[in-house]
Amino acid sequence: MKVTAPKVGGVCFSLCGRDKGCLYVIIKVEGERLYLADGKNKSINSPKKKNVKHVRLLPKSVGQVAERFLSGKKVYDNEIAYALKAEAKISEDDECQKAT
Repeated sequence: MKVTAPKVGGVCFSLCGRDKGCLYVIIKVEGERLYLADGKNKSINSPKKKNVKHVRLLPKSVGQVAERFLSGKKVYDNEIAYALKAEAKISEDDECQKAT
């Protein structure tokens, strides 16, 4: 199943840039611009800004975290990191390693 429209709480995979290969949760959508967080390297307070063309939208979402975003409740970085790990079933070794 291919996802064509980004939505808050959806999971995406970075295709370009220093963060190539990282998984993120979409926390805000403004036209063609996405605001992304992973709970570790990119927090909710300083999200990664990416063009929608530079990510692959995955048919997964972070369920409860997405509901909290949409209802306007406070969401913490550790919740995003935990949800990404649980929903995407990624291990510590597969997560994004920041290039120096």
